[in-house]
Amino acid sequence: MRRAHRRPHAPPLGAVLRHWHRRIGIVAALFLIWLGLSGVALNQEVALGLDTIRIDWPWLMNWYGLPTSPPQTGWFVDGHWLIATDDGALLDGAPLHPDVHAPLGIAVASGLLFIATRDSLVLTTPTGQRVDELRMPPLPIAAIRRIGKLDHKVAIQDLDAYASTDGDQWLRVAADSVQWSSPQTLPEVERERAAPFVRPHLNLARILADAHSGRLLGRYGPWIINTAALAAILLAISGVWMVLRSSRRRHHH
Repeated sequence: MRRAHRRPHAPPLGAVLRHWHRRIGIVAALFLIWLGLSGVALNQEVALGLDTIRIDWPWLMNWYGLPTSPPQTGWFVDGHWLIATDDGALLDGAPLHPDVHAPLGIAVASGLLFIATRDSLVLTTPTGQRVDELRMPPLPIAAIRRIGKLDHKVAIQDLDAYASTDGDQWLRVAADSVQWSSPQTLPEVERERAAPFVRPHLNLARILADAHSGRLLGRYGPWIINTAALAAILLAISGVWMVLRSSRRRHHH
């Protein structure tokens, strides 16, 4: 006579919960450690200098969709190339310090380089050391549209054009008599010199914030973070349930 096969008993709910509690706990612990560390770092991003650390890893910039686009034009005067970048300007392949943002052109007078921006003239030595920055006054105009050279003088124009040898005394001149600074195609050697300074980049604080929220992983990144958060919630619920269950058992015994 055959014995009837007994179906194995299903494990008790408590054992199942303890089994998955351990596995979920590992995921949740890693998530919470990352969330805590990245959160503290983001709260202290200025103190830690995270907002000033540039990251320009090519694979990461491609992931963000920021391909490298080297400059094609610049301004040339007396053997010097001025190139505009997103972060400032390069003079002969080296960054200008302090930064000169959105330059409009360059001219030479009295042995100095005059670099025009929308509202100022930055004076530097031929090696790029800043000497002065002029605004109105002594500039005769508040907004500069272009810069150029007239004989041995530097000239600037908004509506009217003015020229000066040193940047202090300005005389009105005819705009059509000035050789205005205009962009020229960069030679290959200058594009290569500029390449290290024009790579797309992001600061470390931005990348850390994207990793903290999951956006760094693309459209599915926030869902991954949400899943990890759900694991932490399940861990807390199952842990509380097991504690209460054990407490009831002890109470009944």
